Amino acid sequence: MLICPLCSKNNFQEKNEKLICVNCNNVYFKKNKFIDFIISKDTLNIEKKAIKIWGDDLHKKLFSTPEHFLQIKKEFKEDWKNYFKGNVIEIGCGSGSDVKFFSTLDTITKITAIDLGSNTYNLAKFFKNKKNINIYRGNAINLPFK
Repeated sequence: MLICPLCSKNNFQEKNEKLICVNCNNVYFKKNKFIDFIISKDTLNIEKKAIKIWGDDLHKKLFSTPEHFLQIKKEFKEDWKNYFKGNVIEIGCGSGSDVKFFSTLDTITKITAIDLGSNTYNLAKFFKNKKNINIYRGNAINLPFK
């Protein structure tokens, strides 16, 4: 269930391309299935930290970062597939490399991916025809889920 990252309530009203929290009146951009849950005043600080840690190219081009699932495959050998079943949430999806890989697995029924990068909108557009994939822009410290 989606909740407002500011007040933790799930009472929203949709208006045009906006999702408005009825409780705290915070407004989020919404287009199709994509919702930008970044609270404006936090954006600059969050993105500065991310660039410092991961580099400024992390959120520029879709599928440009290394796939982390390769590390999982290496560590868990053949058993890795047993861990990817049902619903998957990827927190910090970056450029979407892992989301793209997960979308090819039959064992995964739903993928929810979130990242603070502005590229998430383009990632959501890429997967717009995939009913089982939802991409959100948000802060991992203040997730919009209950």
